[in-house]
Amino acid sequence: VNTTYKNPLTTITAASLFTALQWPVLVPLNWLMIPLSPLFWLSNWKSYYNGSLQITSRFTSFTGSQSWNQLNHVSLLAAKAWPAVIARGNYAMTQFNEEHSLPAINIPVLIIAGDADRITKRSASERMHELIPLSKLSIFPGGHQQLLECHNRVMPAIANFAGSLNFDSPVKLVADAHPIA
Repeated sequence: VNTTYKNPLTTITAASLFTALQWPVLVPLNWLMIPLSPLFWLSNWKSYYNGSLQITSRFTSFTGSQSWNQLNHVSLLAAKAWPAVIARGNYAMTQFNEEHSLPAINIPVLIIAGDADRITKRSASERMHELIPLSKLSIFPGGHQQLLECHNRVMPAIANFAGSLNFDSPVKLVADAHPIA
């Protein structure tokens, strides 16, 4: 759901800008966040309480049909997240690329994308669909948090996909296809 198979900076809106800023600005900023986590954490809470975090969350993660509770929930999660953990995760994502692994996935996979997702462009989901043999792609109106914002469309799609699976036939797991030496 609203994800990518490689460095998210390459599949975000304005990817050329973000990839240009990755090494000179974003990676050093993330490393700086680790020792300065208490200050960043306080800043996050200040942003939450003054409403600017909700404004940012609204424009980065939603399309406008979210409820106040959904918006506040996502903003609260962002405020609670410890900055050092986020920074290490952000750095790790710059090293992420599983494009070569996708064709080896031999189980049914449902890929859900938002047509207005600013964080992960729908082209990332389309590429995963091209590479995963037994995948099904569903694109719904919505942003990065469409699981919340468009739950009335996304949840039935997940239920229908799960209901269509045949659990009587044996499925060879990806882990079985590549035994550990």
